[in-house]
Amino acid sequence: MPADRPRLLIVDDQPAVARALARMLAQHADSVVVDSGREALSMLLRGERFDWVLSDVMMPEMTGTELFERAVAIDAALARSFVFITGGATDAEHARVVATGATRLAKPIDLAAIRRVLGL
Repeated sequence: MPADRPRLLIVDDQPAVARALARMLAQHADSVVVDSGREALSMLLRGERFDWVLSDVMMPEMTGTELFERAVAIDAALARSFVFITGGATDAEHARVVATGATRLAKPIDLAAIRRVLGL
């Protein structure tokens, strides 16, 4: 695989959804799939680097916005690489997503939209 392929971190508490997204993008990017914000945060704390972080919003233990806040505290540049993917969120959580300024996409994921956002 070419070295210039983007590396994606896909975070979703529904592993089948995350794996489906990784398969959809496999021709264009290399993906790492995790099923929790805690696991994603652990990878970032270990120094793993990703071009994009695609995160579900509503997850148990740590929401996507909590992951965003903690990830940006590790590396401020990550703020520009977050994309929130949601099938629905509470009004309060939706407001937190909007406040991040990150791109938001609705489930089910539209392949053309995600490719456009990621520049693939």
